[in-house]
Amino acid sequence: MIHNYTGIRDEIARSEFVFENDRQAIENLPELNGNLGDYLFRIFASNPSRVVLVDYTMQNPKKVRACHLLALCIFVSKRIKQHVEERRIGIALPAGMYSCVANIALFLADKIPVNLNFALGRNAVESALDQAGIRTVISTNAILEKFPQFPWSENVFDICKIISGLGKFSLLKLISEIYITPTKTLAKRYKVPTKGGDNEAVLLFSSGTTGKPKGIVLSHKNIISNCVQIWLAGILRKTDSLLSCLPVFHSFGMTINVWFCLLFGIRTATYANPLEAKTVSSIIEKEKLTFNSGTPTFFKQYLSKVEPNKLRSLRAVMVGGECVTVDLIDAWEKMFHGEMVAGYGLTEASPAVAINFPSGIQNRDVGRKKGSVGRVMPGLSVKFIGPETGKLIPLGETGILCLKGPNVFHGYLNNEADTERVLLDGWLITGDLARLDADGFLYIDGRIARFSKVGGEMIPHVGVEEAISKILSLTHERGPEIAVMSRMNKKKGENLVLLSERELDMRSLREKLLQYGLPTLWIPKECVVVDDIPALATGKLDLAACKQLLESKFP
Repeated sequence: MIHNYTGIRDEIARSEFVFENDRQAIENLPELNGNLGDYLFRIFASNPSRVVLVDYTMQNPKKVRACHLLALCIFVSKRIKQHVEERRIGIALPAGMYSCVANIALFLADKIPVNLNFALGRNAVESALDQAGIRTVISTNAILEKFPQFPWSENVFDICKIISGLGKFSLLKLISEIYITPTKTLAKRYKVPTKGGDNEAVLLFSSGTTGKPKGIVLSHKNIISNCVQIWLAGILRKTDSLLSCLPVFHSFGMTINVWFCLLFGIRTATYANPLEAKTVSSIIEKEKLTFNSGTPTFFKQYLSKVEPNKLRSLRAVMVGGECVTVDLIDAWEKMFHGEMVAGYGLTEASPAVAINFPSGIQNRDVGRKKGSVGRVMPGLSVKFIGPETGKLIPLGETGILCLKGPNVFHGYLNNEADTERVLLDGWLITGDLARLDADGFLYIDGRIARFSKVGGEMIPHVGVEEAISKILSLTHERGPEIAVMSRMNKKKGENLVLLSERELDMRSLREKLLQYGLPTLWIPKECVVVDDIPALATGKLDLAACKQLLESKFP
């Protein structure tokens, strides 16, 4: 079953304020009430010989069959049940087989995995551990040695040691049991949890771009429904194979690169570091992968480091997580000849919200529009509210994007104030300014938090950054080189300030920006030169650090 998008124009035309997009029909699917661990257990046990992933995180690449992966998950889950009482358990592992085993094993043990960003600052990680009440973390000695400043909990399990304790004979015995025992009997024998639905499945923490990280609770229903939505959209096919190298502590890497692929039988090749463009491209070439996903920061490196023929097997790459420019799409497609499709998501939406479609997808009268983040996922309702009035505005006008659907979370961990701020009658108020066109394509203008009101006009910081980057020929290949911020001036009100890693002639820049077509109010009056523009591991601006940097310059 593939969702039919051909009737979207008529549906939007009939509704002035809310685009429903089959939300209730998909929300009522009985499959959404299951348990993610139970589904994975049954999928692996029913087709044990299938190769589910090729793991390149080890010294020698390893093909991992469903029976092998399930045997390891069963063994690790038994150890977890024996030694850990608390429900939430931290995981500090990169993408790869060990990460899959740790997460699935916790599901089977009826625990809640909390994948931790071990590259975050100490204060942010300590905050996450404290908020979640985590006393046990699953990792490896290699990672402990690599990140000695990470505030490790009192109890650290080395998953390599746990797995090595299984032994070849015991492993073969477990695998044989998986082959010869009926799936239903096997699931009952190992007491696989079946209750899922709205129960907490995973806990993720925001990157802390604007302050202390928030705990985002995603239920089994949230994740399963988002996987179903992606499948119904028809973006990926059963014949596709995908590179999985995005960190699992980000919802995109977790839901799309891990759970979706495992649930729907998409073969994956795993690697730990998406920034190693040359190594990643060699894996794509060797495994003849057809799909890749990541952020613009990751893909910009390919343009300067990778030979075009290395990626000839890719039919498309899916890009999101930050602003995707038309220039990047054009440069990619000119060099590699495969398609680059932009998408949009939020951790609070598990995360996929909209995606452009590669060519050759059925039921697509218009597959993609450059500049948009794509068509809204089936099963999601959207509406827009005025940024100043908070009232509903007609579809087609720009306003704050609001979402409702089975993939939308129910709230932040122990944080009623922020939950009430973003959730209203089941609607997620995203904080993103956006509009929907008549074909159901979504356009994101930026976050409301990244707008300044100057002279009564709302000015998007991202739009100003894009114009300056184009004029100065900035590639941002190694991370952001500029950042537009704002500060309050007692006499003049809110002013735009440009943070830059190099000295700039602001008079000359002003003239070029005016020639480019930017309004006078959009042009920063001040420039502050800094050593480095603060950024997160994903390439996004670290807005909290940028704000602190600006405040240190203007005490």
